Amino acid sequence: MYSSSLASNFSLRAKASATEPKTDESYIVTKGDSLWSISKKFGISVSTLKSWNGLTSNLIYANQKLIVKNG
Repeated sequence: MYSSSLASNFSLRAKASATEPKTDESYIVTKGDSLWSISKKFGISVSTLKSWNGLTSNLIYANQKLIVKNG
């Protein structure tokens, strides 16, 4: 017989990656923004911002939604 419940003394913990944001906060790019200015606004590096958003270049567009984390 199989049980779908966990023993009461057993717990599961998810290990968060250092390069993933703890909560998804988004920012909408406005005209004149750059990855550098956005990264400084939220206290993160440009490389982290690019990683969280799957960006391979420094090119961003107005009205683009980016994942950010308040630093």
